[in-house]
Amino acid sequence: MITLRLITALSGIYFSSAAVLQPAQSLAQANPATVPALPAEVLNQQTTNGSLVVLQQPRPPERWDTASLSHINLTAPIRFNCVCDERRFGRDLNPRSCLDAWTRIPAIERELSFGPRRRTDRDPTYDVYLPKRYLSPDGTCAIEPRIRPGMMSARAKPTDAGLAALGIIRHCASDGIPPTGGFANNFGGDNNLGVAVKLFKSEAECGTGTFSPSFLQSCNSLADRMPATATNSTFGSSWTHPQYKTPFDWKSPDGMCHARINVRSTQVRKGSWYRLWEAVIAINAVCISVGKGGIWHGLSDDDDLSISVWAEDPLSALAYGNVTLVSTS
Repeated sequence: MITLRLITALSGIYFSSAAVLQPAQSLAQANPATVPALPAEVLNQQTTNGSLVVLQQPRPPERWDTASLSHINLTAPIRFNCVCDERRFGRDLNPRSCLDAWTRIPAIERELSFGPRRRTDRDPTYDVYLPKRYLSPDGTCAIEPRIRPGMMSARAKPTDAGLAALGIIRHCASDGIPPTGGFANNFGGDNNLGVAVKLFKSEAECGTGTFSPSFLQSCNSLADRMPATATNSTFGSSWTHPQYKTPFDWKSPDGMCHARINVRSTQVRKGSWYRLWEAVIAINAVCISVGKGGIWHGLSDDDDLSISVWAEDPLSALAYGNVTLVSTS
């Protein structure tokens, strides 16, 4: 039996739904006083039959409100397949960073539906729209639910997906030599959902303005509702006849989080919404989570395309961490 000491400082995250963004019960929400770097608990995990991992769900430490988590079965083992893959998911992952990303997965015990983002009103609706990413605050480790190739949708419990991600961190990032990312599936529901843990390199730059990290909920909502297509679109000044005239602004449904796409040159530039979405996820994780606005430059081949994210209270019309405060060097 091998043990792994886990950081149990857990923070909330929100899933998007077809109609209204609903808050997900996270393990940290049971105790609002929970902060990073609290003492760790011991997680027992056993590897058998090659890539088959048997993961015993961890007991909550006393500081969690166990009454609010009583609906979760904390003793039943979860079985799933786990594969470590340096080529697809990177190497030299920091297990601590991956655990920080893992703490952002909501502890939802009920089964949810997962599917691609809607492009038209005729497209199907799901509880969780993909792509979806949970990124560590240092921007180096990402956890992503993914649909099995050839399938259009999936059903699974986020808690089961989270435990599978935890198994990857233990099996690949912690015990692996070298530590690598990996992929896990067959952990429940209709078995069409998998989860990946992978290396990521954030180039988000944080501004100097400060605001409450509670704005993270609004900025995650903004990211969940963005397009995330991999095909290139054009951005630029109106006279260049782009698909999107810059500066191109939009905001979260509650009006508290704002994003702006900009092009520094006078020429039209090409960039994908997927790269822009990745940048917003990174800015949220690295900057917004600590109360700062952020920017990511170089989102086109010529480095002219950028995106900024900042928070603003619509009741007071007071901007925090606005783009004017973000470094552009």
